[in-house]
Amino acid sequence: MLTQVTGKRWQVKNLVKKSFNKFIATKPRQNSSRFLPFTFCLLPLALLSACSKTDPILPGTRIPVFGDSEIVVQGKTIPDSVLSAAIASKTTAPDTTRVFTQDSDNVIWEVSPDGARRKVFSGFPTISHVETTRAPVCANGFVYAGLSTGEVVKIDSKTREMKWAADIFKGSAMTGGGGIMDIVAPIVLDGKYVYAGGLGGAFCKIKDATGAKVWCNWIGVAVPFSVYGELAFVIATDGNLYAINTNDGGIYWRAKTACTGAPTLSNDATIVQCSSKKKSERFSASDGKSL
Repeated sequence: MLTQVTGKRWQVKNLVKKSFNKFIATKPRQNSSRFLPFTFCLLPLALLSACSKTDPILPGTRIPVFGDSEIVVQGKTIPDSVLSAAIASKTTAPDTTRVFTQDSDNVIWEVSPDGARRKVFSGFPTISHVETTRAPVCANGFVYAGLSTGEVVKIDSKTREMKWAADIFKGSAMTGGGGIMDIVAPIVLDGKYVYAGGLGGAFCKIKDATGAKVWCNWIGVAVPFSVYGELAFVIATDGNLYAINTNDGGIYWRAKTACTGAPTLSNDATIVQCSSKKKSERFSASDGKSL
């Protein structure tokens, strides 16, 4: 990890510099190659400038390049008023009169009723991606799609102009060296906002107008999730079901689950249920306790 260090590191550097200068001053200059062994001996000291945050040798403050936040579960009960409002809310309905497809190379096509295809967008292909059926979402003349690069794009379906691209991954995911950052969970539109989660370890609320992120939670998402106004229920890749406050991204509660299907809120707003191939699971909507 690249870090910035203050404190005694600079004293070590100054000491090494003075010692090196003194060494050179006392030796003949006609054969500079004799100094190479000494130079290589200094390399380990130079590499100390890249110490990790937990390095026990050098004191000082370290500022990591990528400041990913920890997942903080508030452990709060969801108020009844929020649950009641959630069940009455509705997300933006996609335009089902138009059909869009997307291949694993991040190319998006519009498919007409006669089967003809028109290319709408062509992104960068990646070696690492998930082999699955992808379904871009269309609403109000725009197409929203998650890419294997870990980005969500908004495309004008008529002009094919990209309005914005938003990164849906935590910064440290870029240092993994070939990790999958694919976005395979369906994107959800909710009025002025877009919700998306990916395998790069992020679930985010995005402004539809600009693509700016309102907040992100550092949880990986691979299966469909649900948004109910001020609430989102998300099954993460860590095997937990999260109840999230969509106003600020705060996590009310989380519960262990084996579900792979989208979690749904019951009509009376008291139960969240989801399912896998083997069984269905039910949780209290207010506190996440298994029922």
